Amino acid sequence: MYHTPMRISTSIRLAVLCLAALGLFSLTAPAQAQTLPGEVVGLLNTGVYFVTGGSGRNAIGSTKFYNEGHFYTRPAHLGALLLTGGVESMEASDHFLPFTGGNDYSLIGLSARLSTPHKIGRLQPYVSVGYFVGNLRSVDLDIDQTRIIPSASIGVDYPISRILSLTASYRVSEHIAGINTDGFGISLRLF
Repeated sequence: MYHTPMRISTSIRLAVLCLAALGLFSLTAPAQAQTLPGEVVGLLNTGVYFVTGGSGRNAIGSTKFYNEGHFYTRPAHLGALLLTGGVESMEASDHFLPFTGGNDYSLIGLSARLSTPHKIGRLQPYVSVGYFVGNLRSVDLDIDQTRIIPSASIGVDYPISRILSLTASYRVSEHIAGINTDGFGISLRLF
């Protein structure tokens, strides 16, 4: 009897990420006042993105320069959690910004973010879900495709000071051109 491997759909992976986020939120402290601009805009950062999907590693490589940012509205307080939304972007590429060329994976679109309040020295778990214009460019496979796709990330921010945070996250996205671009990102964010 022939057994085919099971493929996990994007919606199942998104549901698992949401459940994991709820578990992280249950371990955090109650809401506190928020005054830092870093919660509204996080555009100045640099990091590394590790592609975890086999087809993604074949298409764009395993380790990329990583940049992410968001411009969100003032958050609404939902008990001990904060809910906000706006524009989010991310890019994983062969070259550090502003240089371009080579293999590249980027997203820009509208998203909502559920998180705990910002507090220096305390982990701030979050989950971000949205619809993005996703672009995948692979020089080796001769792919340059753009699609509108759902994507979600779950992670933690660790505020080191008022303007500096360390962020670690895992992003799950719908495949582009059959390529799995899911991956783990680590970045140092200014503001």
